Amino acid sequence: MAQNQTIMKNLLTIVALLLTIQLSAQSENSVPKFSLSFNPLGFVQFGPIVNAEVGLKSNLVLNVHARFPTMGVLTYAVQEDDDGLDELSGSAFGAGLIYFIGENKSKPYVGFLVDFQSLTSTYAVGEQWEWTEESDATIFIFNGGYRFNFSDGIYLNTGVFFGAASSKWEWEYENPGYGTSDTDPRSGTDMTPFGMFEVSIGIAL
Repeated sequence: MAQNQTIMKNLLTIVALLLTIQLSAQSENSVPKFSLSFNPLGFVQFGPIVNAEVGLKSNLVLNVHARFPTMGVLTYAVQEDDDGLDELSGSAFGAGLIYFIGENKSKPYVGFLVDFQSLTSTYAVGEQWEWTEESDATIFIFNGGYRFNFSDGIYLNTGVFFGAASSKWEWEYENPGYGTSDTDPRSGTDMTPFGMFEVSIGIAL
């Protein structure tokens, strides 16, 4: 998790530098120099997403985002276990490039993003066999869709995210004396598919 925090700080530094450069630029881009958007559809998927975008060229933007996985219905469904998921905490953030195709006011887009997620899940709270799992995932995501641009800088993105998540996990019983004869692996790695639908509402600033 400390490594993820360092990565996030570096990403924010890069965004700040790029934003400073863009605000001082004299030429106008067909994409906004800076915009913010929100994907509420994430509440019924793997968490709502807040995006910040910095225009790099006429049709290219740098996307930096924060996702809130513990606020997504599907996150709980995936983390559920026979012992019952009692507590879930964590966060996700990432960045990538998005390219807008064509010169029309509204246009299709394609992008590639990397998302870093950390979760802590606690099961069977209050029982002798209470246990906690820590998991860290790197998610490689392709993003495609269509942006509808309206007046006053308002826009709507409709699209999909699809890719794969590479995760590392480790779990332990909260009671050190319990489960000494348990032969189940206490750590491991997984590669799983990832997908979400996007309906994001944004504004150019």
